[in-house]
Amino acid sequence: MLTRDVPWDWCEAEEPPPPPLRDLVRRDAAGAAARLWHVTHRAQGAAQRAMLAAFRAAPAPWGAAAAGRVVAPLARWHARDTLMAARMDGTLARLRPDLDAAGRAAMIDRWFANTVRAMCGYPKLATLAAPPHTTTEGAGHLRAVRATGRPLVVASVHTGMWEILAFRASRDFEDHGVGTWQPQPNRHDNRIVAAERRRLGIKVLPASPRLARRLAAILSEPGAGLALMVDEVSEGRIKFPLLGRRPEGRSNLSFALRMMQRLDGLVIPATITRTGPDRHVFRYHDPFGIGSGAEGIAEAQARLDGVLGAHVRAHLDQWYMLQNVEPRELGAVSRPSARRPAAR
Repeated sequence: MLTRDVPWDWCEAEEPPPPPLRDLVRRDAAGAAARLWHVTHRAQGAAQRAMLAAFRAAPAPWGAAAAGRVVAPLARWHARDTLMAARMDGTLARLRPDLDAAGRAAMIDRWFANTVRAMCGYPKLATLAAPPHTTTEGAGHLRAVRATGRPLVVASVHTGMWEILAFRASRDFEDHGVGTWQPQPNRHDNRIVAAERRRLGIKVLPASPRLARRLAAILSEPGAGLALMVDEVSEGRIKFPLLGRRPEGRSNLSFALRMMQRLDGLVIPATITRTGPDRHVFRYHDPFGIGSGAEGIAEAQARLDGVLGAHVRAHLDQWYMLQNVEPRELGAVSRPSARRPAAR
């Protein structure tokens, strides 16, 4: 299936039925769920639409500056005593034992600046993902893989303005590939993101029971590609990058690797690095194949961790999923693995 034949409704997140309005006055879990759905999420969606409309009207450099200097400090202050902030501080204490409390706080400040700039930058994605705002490196790797006619997965993580991956893939794959995404709890967030992607012609399929079947139809085309963020929440946890932990058999990454293994496909790691308020470097790294059996999957995971895991460690202040890592999973001080399998 060519990308142009993928229906747009495949790219929209399914929504559960709304709680009954009568539950708004209840003082139990059902009432809390109704107020979250009908009041909190709706108010958050309206505020986000208004904010994005303002950033759409502003030049990209001005918007990036305002997001980092005005909106990010407000978001940081609002989250100052939350479990999320405590979790990030605990994770940094394990991954960066060289930092004292002030150093960790400064890194979390930078994390908020990057995250807010990434989210406020959605209306300007086409501008921010193109020169001179984004420099692309290693494009020859993708062209060489596509010339072979073998399927491929471009694997990345949520750093910098992570939506650049979906934009670049929608252009670089031409009419032969899609991305995937993990819907958020707030339906308004999902609608906003889906609308922005549709406006730019970006087809990204949400996680659903039908995802595997739909991907199989798309990847049956010679040279078809899949853009995948491999650090999404899986079964309530962040399983990749490994951060010194053992790889797990069930994860977004293992799903993609097994698919490429069956299709004799290739993997291209890709990284996104913010180098300034409105500047990024997007890089395609060396492609590699996947060996047979469980050992081939393990070697591919280790090789990806050597690229993407190292990238995350070097840019923890840009890694969006830092907020979801449980410090207790990392044990003591976590160190990167020295094992680097040979390229195929």
